[in-house]
Amino acid sequence: MTLFSYDILRVLATVAVVWLHVSMYAVLYNEPLSFAWWVGNVSDAAVRWCVPVFVLVSGGLLLGPRDESPLEFYRKRLKRLLVPLLFWSGLYLSLKFALHLTTRHDAALSLWHGRPHYHLWYLYMAFGLYLVTPVLRHFLAIASVTVRTWTTFVLLASSIAGMAIVYVRGWELPFFLLFLPYVGYYLLGYHLAQMPIRASAGMLWALLIAGIVAAAWGAGLYGQYAYAYVGVPALMMSTAVYSLGLQLPVSPPPLPTPLARGLALLSRASLGIYLVHPLFLEALERIFGLEPWRRTPLITIPAYTVLVCAASAGIALVLLGLPYLRRTVGGST
Repeated sequence: MTLFSYDILRVLATVAVVWLHVSMYAVLYNEPLSFAWWVGNVSDAAVRWCVPVFVLVSGGLLLGPRDESPLEFYRKRLKRLLVPLLFWSGLYLSLKFALHLTTRHDAALSLWHGRPHYHLWYLYMAFGLYLVTPVLRHFLAIASVTVRTWTTFVLLASSIAGMAIVYVRGWELPFFLLFLPYVGYYLLGYHLAQMPIRASAGMLWALLIAGIVAAAWGAGLYGQYAYAYVGVPALMMSTAVYSLGLQLPVSPPPLPTPLARGLALLSRASLGIYLVHPLFLEALERIFGLEPWRRTPLITIPAYTVLVCAASAGIALVLLGLPYLRRTVGGST
């Protein structure tokens, strides 16, 4: 099932991920609290809703009642995710070995933590969410609204507290536990789809802006934990963005043909863009160095985001069109 509102949210979250990773360079490679650093910091903070929105969308789409057994669900969903997980983990690790950027020990450790490359942890996390989806569906089918609400609240609160402890202690979760902090978001996506927040668009925009300010200001004062996907600012932002998306129509309104086709292509290629984009981003860094992020981040961040998104979408669509490679970007055979 494809819904216009979820397509829009998926496309926005995909572009936001690329924007975040472009902004990350300005944060990492500029003097803290300098002008360029603040540009990168605010740009980074402004899209920290991206990954939670992916999870919220998945919850809204997958946790409702379906006429399929757990085995049928696993056959369709896990099979579709397993190939990209294995293919891109192998590809990125192979590139690191070829460029002498890792050792066998570090590669094994990165796999243990589900991070063969910095963005691939999402696939390992999503794999865990898919594993528990049939159990969560059964729970939601028998739970009252009150029980569902409190369960979602408790899971979100405990996850935020737990991840704060993980951050302070300097721990890293193993790959098979990466999904646990996101179960609350997963349930929230379903809950809000069934019972949308009764708030005006203005109030939701205010919540989004408040979350951005909290994340950016917190990063300036206390460090990068303020960016955490499982944290209060990100929860504020992602709830606002998801709720605004749910206010869009289920069916697409009349749109100019190029725009409609562009949205459809970006939605179809969203996973591929996510998987491919670090290749282009790191190529830009190797070709042009870090100076564009240090001198002109106000120009670099939007320009590189558009360039990387376009190039990544092109590669993703090519892969989707190839019979033996489309499954590497989530396409079906």
